[in-house]
Amino acid sequence: MIEFHAPLFDGGQVAGYIRLGYLKPAFGLSTSQLASVATFALPIFLLTSVSCFLVRCEVRPLHQVNSQLGRLMEQGGLTGKMVLTPSDELQDFMGRFNRFIDSAQQRIGDLEADRSRLETSSKLVSCKRSRVESVLQSFPDAIGVLDESGAVSLANARTADVLTATTSPPPSTT
Repeated sequence: MIEFHAPLFDGGQVAGYIRLGYLKPAFGLSTSQLASVATFALPIFLLTSVSCFLVRCEVRPLHQVNSQLGRLMEQGGLTGKMVLTPSDELQDFMGRFNRFIDSAQQRIGDLEADRSRLETSSKLVSCKRSRVESVLQSFPDAIGVLDESGAVSLANARTADVLTATTSPPPSTT
């Protein structure tokens, strides 16, 4: 307990005394408690430093992957492989990731080949259509080509002349 006492003055004369006491707060550890707290704290500090070291060892390959991905993106696409020497689990992941990159590159190549074939086919169909149209236009008779639904897909100029002549009203005789 901590105690404080002092006289009280009134007009320069001692009027009385005051005494104040309070319990001292128990902050800190006693020497008997210090040994047990140190016993618990030491393994925690050691485990923390070991955990930090292990996390850094596992994160370092991820930093390498990140920098390699950055270089791959700067080169303009998915070319090359990711090379690392990480732990078994991360090595497994990188193997699967490299297989994914290979399949993506193969799929991109297949799609580019398909696009090239489609462009060639489209140009060939367009050329054949223009040849058929020019042949149809050269016939002196009216010719029309219907598609599967019965709509006119091709017709020569003579067909238009014949259709307009049959739909116009007959001349009036007065």
